[in-house]
Amino acid sequence: NIDSNSTGNVISGNQNTGSTPTMVIGSTNNAVYRNDGYVTENSGTFQINTGATSAAVTHGLGYTPAIGDIALTLNAAMGSAAYLYVTTIGASQFTVNSNADPVSTNITGGWSVKK
Repeated sequence: NIDSNSTGNVISGNQNTGSTPTMVIGSTNNAVYRNDGYVTENSGTFQINTGATSAAVTHGLGYTPAIGDIALTLNAAMGSAAYLYVTTIGASQFTVNSNADPVSTNITGGWSVKK
């Protein structure tokens, strides 16, 4: 456990075991990565279908990411939509939104989270 007054720590290369391994990091100014059993980096794909303006993404991380930790990459055109944005960031999911229904094509892309 790192308390809220600790900053500038690097927590890396640990093995977290047990039925529900957790790490309690009280400050956002610490670097936490590459710890077995505690996922701090992940990536995948998303798709916003025609007729919709959002898609839920299950991130699989051991923490709730900050908005600045999430990156989106488009695979193709966005149809009638002009931009994407992320909302509803939680312990297990976040939502990728488009400003409009894509109408003519599904919006597909990739996401990555790196703390």
